[in-house]
Amino acid sequence: MKAILFDLDRTLHDRDSSVLAFLKAQHQNLNSMDTLPIPPSFIDRFIELECKGYVWKDKVYAALTKEFNLPLSPEELLHDYRTGFHQHCLEMEGASDILGVLKSSGYKLGMITNGQTDVQNKTIDVLGLRDYFDCIIISEEAGVKNQISGFSKWLLKRSAFCRKNVSMLVTTMKMM
Repeated sequence: MKAILFDLDRTLHDRDSSVLAFLKAQHQNLNSMDTLPIPPSFIDRFIELECKGYVWKDKVYAALTKEFNLPLSPEELLHDYRTGFHQHCLEMEGASDILGVLKSSGYKLGMITNGQTDVQNKTIDVLGLRDYFDCIIISEEAGVKNQISGFSKWLLKRSAFCRKNVSMLVTTMKMM
């Protein structure tokens, strides 16, 4: 084995804890406004609606604004997410240590991730992961959405980095 591919979310980035931390802060901020209190179920409903990141936040916030009569528009809430989420990003325990050991042992490391290019790049940078990787491919840049059925096949066909001796580490799979 000469190369190892990692998924970002739920492998290197503790996305679930990061989203929860952001939502707690957003919920607190919403409740600090001069409006009716927003119930804690706002957080659970967000998590339910966004389906672990497979539903983009514009749709989630549109639904939440109606359901909870929120004091901000869906666009304002989305802006808050896009500008504030990265303050809450958490690395999976030991991820940097493992990447450091693998890199110093001579392995080529690659990362694949689903999502919007700007959001994923900022997450990678905030977590300090970029320098470990020889190759990072984000689905939006690649023009594909599903990592397993489309993205991985696309990557393996087009990347010399990935053609031989690759072991792929993926922790979440959503078959379409």
